[in-house]
Amino acid sequence: MPHHAARLAEVIASDFYGGQGLKLKGQPPRKWEESCEVRAVEELRDRGADDRQVRLFLTFVAAVSRDRDFKQLLDAAVDLFKTRRELYEPGEVAEMPLDALRNWLREARVSRKHRPDSDAWSAIASSLTQPGPIATAIHDGTGDARRLLWELDALADGDPRYPLLKGDKSGPLWLGWLAVLGSADLENLALVPVAVDTHVRRVSKALGVVDAGKARAPIVDRAIRAAWLAVVDEAELVGPVGAAGTCAALNSPLWLLGKHGWQCYKRWVPE
Repeated sequence: MPHHAARLAEVIASDFYGGQGLKLKGQPPRKWEESCEVRAVEELRDRGADDRQVRLFLTFVAAVSRDRDFKQLLDAAVDLFKTRRELYEPGEVAEMPLDALRNWLREARVSRKHRPDSDAWSAIASSLTQPGPIATAIHDGTGDARRLLWELDALADGDPRYPLLKGDKSGPLWLGWLAVLGSADLENLALVPVAVDTHVRRVSKALGVVDAGKARAPIVDRAIRAAWLAVVDEAELVGPVGAAGTCAALNSPLWLLGKHGWQCYKRWVPE
C-alpha cells in the first residue's frame, strides 16, 4: 500500500461524514447525510418502514443497480414502495406470476433490463423465504459479513439463489447498506472489500492507491480491493454507525470522486 493512502482515506472520509463535505470538481461539496440513498431510506421510514423492510428494499435495489442512474433508480424504487409495498415482501413476490412482476417493475421504471432484473427479483424473493444466513441477515438483522459475501454464490438446482447480488460491486455495496442504512449488526464487516466499479477503479488509479500500469481490469480490481483493505487496517476512518473503520465507509465517497473528479485531493498524493 502506498504510504499516503491511509492519510488520504482519512481526509476523504472526514470531509464526507463530518467535515465541510466531499470536495468535487465544479460542484458543491457533498455530505453523507445528503446522499440519495440516505434520503431514500429516510422517506421509507417516514412512511412507517421498519428495519426489516428497509433491508428488503436495499436488497432488491442492490440487485438491479448495475449500469443505472442511481438517483433515478432510488426515486423509482421508493415510488414503487409507496404504491406496491408487497413487491418488497419475499413471501408475496414468490407467489406472484413472473409476468405480472416484470410488468410492475417495468412500468415503475425500477427494472432496466426487464427480464434478467425481474428474474433476479423473483429468485431472491424465493430464496429469502427459506432459512439461511442471508435470510437471517435480512429478517433479523444479524450475521457474519464475510460469510454473507460467500453465501451470495449459493445455488439451488444449479441456478443462483441471489442473482445479480454477487460481484465486485453489488455484494460489498449491499453489505455496507445493510449495516449502515438497515441497522444490521454484521460481524467482520472490516474484512469485506471496497465495492469496485468503473468510478472506484478510476479514482484509485488516479490517486496513486494502486500502480496498475496496463494490467487488465480483473487484475487491477484485485489490487484495488487489497489496497483499500490494507488502508482499513492502518487508517482511523470515521463513518456512519456500522461502517466506521471499514471499506463500507469508503464506498460512497470513492464513487463520487471517481464520477465527479478527484482533483481536490491530488495534493495528498506525493509527486
